Amino acid sequence: MFEVSRTVVRQALNEMAYAGLLERQKGRGTFVAQPKLSSRGLVQSLDGFYKDMADRGLRVVNQVLEQAMLPAEPRVARYLQLEAMAPVIKIVRLRLIEGEPIALVTAFLPYDLCRELIGADLTQQSLYAFLEDTCGLTVASGRRRLEAVGANDQEAKLLKVAAGSPLVLLESVSYLSDGTPLEYFKGSFRSRFEVEIVGLAGETGEAEWPA
Repeated sequence: MFEVSRTVVRQALNEMAYAGLLERQKGRGTFVAQPKLSSRGLVQSLDGFYKDMADRGLRVVNQVLEQAMLPAEPRVARYLQLEAMAPVIKIVRLRLIEGEPIALVTAFLPYDLCRELIGADLTQQSLYAFLEDTCGLTVASGRRRLEAVGANDQEAKLLKVAAGSPLVLLESVSYLSDGTPLEYFKGSFRSRFEVEIVGLAGETGEAEWPA
């Protein structure tokens, strides 16, 4: 059809597999690879998941499963430095890339800082962009940590994996420039990660996770 030799096709497939665009499964064939998340974009960048994926030309859709105001549970109140039972906005989203479920994420934000968020349509919009454009709030810093976990029944159903399948758990606390906590975030990701390695010259000081 394309008037090229099998050798050229094989070489092209090899190069795309090496680049992570394709993956080979023994006994089955060659398939388009599942999107990989950049560890730099997700863990080290303040842009957020939506912008990171959109900047790479990927179509991101959020299925908002819950968006409500409720009293902060002790763990959330501690991370957001709020009094017990202070009002927070809870947002649960299933994140899809090119129609494929990639992450199940839950965010908590102080209601008094961003009341407009309770009625926001986040299906095809970045949370951070909404906070900046509508609420005048810009994330200036954050603390994030990763952990390997097994998918529970709810995660397995929504992310279309078997119960107990390995997921990457990301927890994050984001802050305004004056140190005020803006968001506590917890997300389970099924995607594989691309990791950028830097030498000693690129090291930064270790940051302590909130107690």
